[in-house]
Amino acid sequence: MSGFLEIALRSAARGLRVFPVHRGTKEPHITDFPDLVTTESQQIEKWANQWPDANCGVIGDDVHLIVDTDRWDKMQELFSEQLKVDHSVFDTYCISARENRRQFVFLQTERSRSMTKRNLDYAVPGEPDNVFEFKSRRKLGMCEGSIHKSGSEYVIVQDLPFKPVPDSLIERAEELAATIKPPRQDGEMEARLISHGEQHNELVRITGVMRQGGCNPAEILAALEVIAATRCEDDISHEHLEQIATSAAQWPVGTHASVIITGAQGPKEKQKRARPVYPIEVWDGTAVGEFAKLCAHDNNIPRKLYAESFRTVLGAVVGDRLLCAVEGAIPRVYTIIIAPFGKGKGTAVRRAVRFFTQTWSGPTSVTPGFLSGCRDFMWKPQGIGAWNASASSVPGMAKLAKDLEETTKSKPNLIWGSTLPRILSVHEEMKTFFSTIYIDGGVGVGMDGVICQLWDDVEFNGTATGTRDALYGQMMFSILGGVTPDDWFDLISRGNAVGGGLMSRLNLIGTEGNYENVPKMTQPNFTPLQESFLPRIKLLADAPAIIGTDEGAEKIIADWADTLPEGSERMNVQVWRSALLLAWLRREDRITAKTAGDAVRLGEYQALSQDFYRVPAADNPVAKSQAKILRVLEMKGAMSRRELQRLTHASRIGTQKWNAALDGLVKELKVGQQDGRYFMVE
Repeated sequence: MSGFLEIALRSAARGLRVFPVHRGTKEPHITDFPDLVTTESQQIEKWANQWPDANCGVIGDDVHLIVDTDRWDKMQELFSEQLKVDHSVFDTYCISARENRRQFVFLQTERSRSMTKRNLDYAVPGEPDNVFEFKSRRKLGMCEGSIHKSGSEYVIVQDLPFKPVPDSLIERAEELAATIKPPRQDGEMEARLISHGEQHNELVRITGVMRQGGCNPAEILAALEVIAATRCEDDISHEHLEQIATSAAQWPVGTHASVIITGAQGPKEKQKRARPVYPIEVWDGTAVGEFAKLCAHDNNIPRKLYAESFRTVLGAVVGDRLLCAVEGAIPRVYTIIIAPFGKGKGTAVRRAVRFFTQTWSGPTSVTPGFLSGCRDFMWKPQGIGAWNASASSVPGMAKLAKDLEETTKSKPNLIWGSTLPRILSVHEEMKTFFSTIYIDGGVGVGMDGVICQLWDDVEFNGTATGTRDALYGQMMFSILGGVTPDDWFDLISRGNAVGGGLMSRLNLIGTEGNYENVPKMTQPNFTPLQESFLPRIKLLADAPAIIGTDEGAEKIIADWADTLPEGSERMNVQVWRSALLLAWLRREDRITAKTAGDAVRLGEYQALSQDFYRVPAADNPVAKSQAKILRVLEMKGAMSRRELQRLTHASRIGTQKWNAALDGLVKELKVGQQDGRYFMVE
């Protein structure tokens, strides 16, 4: 049987966030496990050193939906009509430890994330065991290789890619769950679901009520276990409940009386915005994955920053020499890394640029890098390689698209010729670039439209203004840059940015930066990877790589695209772009179902990331402060006034205006206050 390390790494490679569990049980080894689950190998190895024989747990989250059944035969019976229409409803990754038990893992969809009750369960009245349980929010599941309490091992029974959860499955599950809602007596209040952000305080409040009513710790613990099982959004450990109940022994006892527990009065705190989890393992075994590992070997910068920086430069360098029949499937992307100062965005960008800029040793000679800061470089007419250059205006973009007259006359062998210009615009700090685009009447007027056109195609038209003629150009354009969260939300909240087309075209890679900086970082040795990988790019100068698709891949991406909300159509294109690059990196001659599934996981992250970094429009100082206050409360949860002032930089607009902003939100019931802490109202 496998140990925790092997089990956890296998599951993490699938993109599942894992944590250690007591062997033969479902009791976590760690408290607050929903917040500590990870796919990072370093953390997994630390846990393995502490608990080498532990079971491995997995969590339901905004990416993965776990569906458990203790009565698989009954579930098939109850979902028979759905299976008649679509026999593949349950065709997704699945494990089991006992006969007639199944644990399926689906990809979340917009429909599943909008369920009224996301952790949903159903048992036939009067019959034992759940027919199904949806574990969608911070609920515990198990990983294959773990040991059930019966002594049997969880094994894979369907080794399939995660598929988006079908709407028909959700609708039937909600229909069944609605039939067992218990009737209430006249005047009785319905027990309210206790969300993650309030469950500890609510359980303590209930404990206080029961203690005042004369209950002892044992009676309180029994009640808390029922409440945790039926009303709490999270799985809560017995140890945590016992700690709360035991602490009640120190509280004064009132007169014994019947205790009726109802929901707290007043506004309900909104769940803080969940940060999406990046599926770094999809790049394993490719040059992107190897580069990320090389760069991260002696520091805590997330590998996703290195991986996405590398894939962005790679897409710019190969240009249109990677081809696919699907419209829009090209390797170019616009990647923006959102991270606090000093947390690695500049390092990731610089290392990716350096990898492709350095000269490297080929089989017979030393070869110049494929990325150049010089306008005239040897790869220009060969269809590969890119020029690292930027422009802050539409006329500037038009100039980038043309060879200089001097080059045409004196160095005709270094003109673009019959190939299109390949431009990579690199900005370690994009604040200036974004400011140029979104300042009304500035030099960057019309730039957002040009950039949007160049994401969709290779042509752009700059609209004529009172001071310039209409402009036209052709190029293959890519963007790689970094920006701090404060600058991102400040600049993008400007009225002409919110809802603009550029937002939906960005590949946003974010990190909260809550990791320690190391005192020293060493420059990775890129030579072995350069010598093994870069010759593949050089071959593209002789002949493009034309990648096909198979029906399985087309169905997986089409099914996922059908789950996207209106206005998210470009996510479908983003997925095809990732699938094309992954297939080439994996040396596939066509995009397979496995590769399409991994590309969907990247697309799911992109969609969630765009939602995570969404911003409302704000067009005056008070409105901007209100937008910041709401954003911080949604992302960080409830906090004191002083902490809220610090995180929203209240001093920048002055205490009076900031107080007006907060007071306005409280009066509008968008922000609530309890026990000196402010929270965003649901």
